[in-house]
Amino acid sequence: MTMAKVLVVDDEKSIRTTVGLFLKDAGYAVETAEDVTVALQVLAVTPFDVVVTDIILPGTTGVELMKRIRQAQPRVLVILMTGEPTVNTAVDAVRAGAFDYLCKPVSKDAILRVVANAARLKAVDDERIRFMEINRGYQERLEQLVDERTGELRRTVQQLKETQTLMIRQERLSALGQMASGITHDFNNVLMPIIGFTELMIADPAVLEDREKTRHMLDMILSAGNDARKIVRRLRAVYKQTDDAIYELVDLSRIVETVISLTMPKWKEEMQARGIMIEIVTRFDPVPRIRGSSSELREAITNLIFNAVDAMPQGGVLTFGLAINPPASVSLVVSDTGIGMDTKTLQHCLEPFYTTKGGRGSGLGLPMAYGIVQRHHGDLDVESFPGVGTTIRLRFPVPDANGESGIETVKRPEPLAPMQILVVDDESRSRDLVARLLMQDGHRVTVTPGGTEALDLLLKGSFDLMITDRAMPVMSGDEVARKAHAIRAEMPIIMLTGFGDIMKDANETPPCVMRVISKPMTLGELRAAMAGVLKQG
Repeated sequence: MTMAKVLVVDDEKSIRTTVGLFLKDAGYAVETAEDVTVALQVLAVTPFDVVVTDIILPGTTGVELMKRIRQAQPRVLVILMTGEPTVNTAVDAVRAGAFDYLCKPVSKDAILRVVANAARLKAVDDERIRFMEINRGYQERLEQLVDERTGELRRTVQQLKETQTLMIRQERLSALGQMASGITHDFNNVLMPIIGFTELMIADPAVLEDREKTRHMLDMILSAGNDARKIVRRLRAVYKQTDDAIYELVDLSRIVETVISLTMPKWKEEMQARGIMIEIVTRFDPVPRIRGSSSELREAITNLIFNAVDAMPQGGVLTFGLAINPPASVSLVVSDTGIGMDTKTLQHCLEPFYTTKGGRGSGLGLPMAYGIVQRHHGDLDVESFPGVGTTIRLRFPVPDANGESGIETVKRPEPLAPMQILVVDDESRSRDLVARLLMQDGHRVTVTPGGTEALDLLLKGSFDLMITDRAMPVMSGDEVARKAHAIRAEMPIIMLTGFGDIMKDANETPPCVMRVISKPMTLGELRAAMAGVLKQG
């Protein structure tokens, strides 16, 4: 593995030499500069992963240097050092985008730890960009390569197609490039109702006077936001069941009606603006509830609606039907009166990336819906005729008398008894949201933006639980947790951080922290984490 390249900038020779030696001994490729001019000259010819700079430099400041670094190498992570720490310098550093902020004298352990964290984050970002570039190049050149290559390469391409088909059958898309395309595809879908309904309320303020209509729009926005959150977390395998999916008894008719409302900006407003009419027809027989994930089912039905609308460029009828299939299944039928598919398209329509829309389509909508249906132990069939339209049948098992359908049900957590809780987060919006959610459950909440203030509060008052962010200026969440534990060893500590998913993947839990939650979180996840640490304690 190639070690990160680090530039150390400090006008004091002893400091830049010492820090440089620390980093070189740790295996980093290190260069040094005594002032801004030299630093910018070096940055102009050499790419770096991390820059460690004094905050006070001859003729300028480290914060100003950091701004100029952003122009030269935007993805470099900058660590600021200062011998005169103040709140203002810390605030300036954070606002300017510093990765971390160290106070002189800086110990060897501290500089190695902070640079290692920065280098690790930079390496993750480099890998993400590399995969995005690979994926983009793969999509642009795949058809050309298939035509140009012969012999072994043709067999390799065929094996790849067979492997992709097998992955669909096994409910997986394991390549990160495929994940990125799928996530972009579905994230754009759920953004549509968020943007669309918000624009409707802004454009027509009078609608806010209708509480029922406003509440309905807000429900649709919240539902879409929750779906977007789950899509972002589905990074490893689009066809693999996610850890946070909640499987419970759900009403398919209500889910379909919700999705019709969520997608209204697409099939109604956008089409009408082009002089095209899409008629929605629902034919719902009384059916029992099925066991599944509302979010995943909404995602699948959304894909089907958008595909159907694209297939009716001159307008048409989109019909939804629900019925019971003996002996124990429920069928959802989605039919359109669009252009239909020929035999070749029908044979390949469940393959990832197969599309007849050119640059407008990703070829992932229907395959992802198929994967979701299979995760629910169901089946999906497609019937289509050119010039007539397409009918898609989704069949789901009905739970038996004991509620069993082969899918584990996750119980929604209930509110806990009122507690005194300390919330530590330098981001005011996150801090305020967590406090409001906790107070809604009847808890007494004290909030503070930093670790120093939090430790003072712990020395003066009594708290049943502490919830802290990780990446904070001056004092990190890891350090806050350690020092808080030293003050009140019996108090459980939860870490709520945007790095939560990465930490879970790495099986990383900082010392003295009992549970890690990833931002953004739901009230249910917060309740579950609180209940878990109290039970564990």
